[in-house]
Amino acid sequence: MGVVLRASLLLRGLVVQKSKLTEDSRGLLTKSLETVVECSLGNKELFVKACTHALEESLTPPAGNPQFCLEQLCTQLCPITAPPAVSLVLTKAASQEDYIRGSMTKNPYSSTQVGPLMRDVKKFICTQLELLSFLEDDFGMELLVSGSIVSLDLSVRSVYEQVWSKQGQGEAAMSVVYRLQGLDGEATEPMIKEVEEAREEVVDAEKEYALAGVMSECGGMKALL
Repeated sequence: MGVVLRASLLLRGLVVQKSKLTEDSRGLLTKSLETVVECSLGNKELFVKACTHALEESLTPPAGNPQFCLEQLCTQLCPITAPPAVSLVLTKAASQEDYIRGSMTKNPYSSTQVGPLMRDVKKFICTQLELLSFLEDDFGMELLVSGSIVSLDLSVRSVYEQVWSKQGQGEAAMSVVYRLQGLDGEATEPMIKEVEEAREEVVDAEKEYALAGVMSECGGMKALL
């Protein structure tokens, strides 16, 4: 594994001799490493050791690529789990067809594309429809989910789990209706200002970061410092 990693780093470091062939070769080596590493915990430990050794060597040419080695170590020792994406169907209120030009034509949208908060959803709509005067106005546009006006401070994930899913919608994309405030008269729908935030599963840190123990076996801390 160390030999393959070193070969990949050497190809990555090419500048003058860089070509499509060398890039394709580097890509194949990197993909092969990723495939093998994910097979077992033992392979991950070997990979961490190989990255540590490569990090020590990377300070001197021709294997100089410490940033890549550090990124690989971070990915293995402290993985970041992205929150689940929520699909959104953004629909204009039927009563405001004459007031809001255009529509969100690429439904459904992903919360990873739009942003984590309902405020981000509103800003995304305003940007796409060129309603720039409402971009920073938290009171100019309302968002409705399951017949209720939702606060822009709430997270998309929490609204999906605590408002949309509780209405028996299952795994369907969350329907968000947008409208300009006041055009239809005073709002009669209930306002949801707070919901129970989605709870993250608590994982024992000793288990979650157990792989970091390998660093003490291969001089990892010294290499990092």
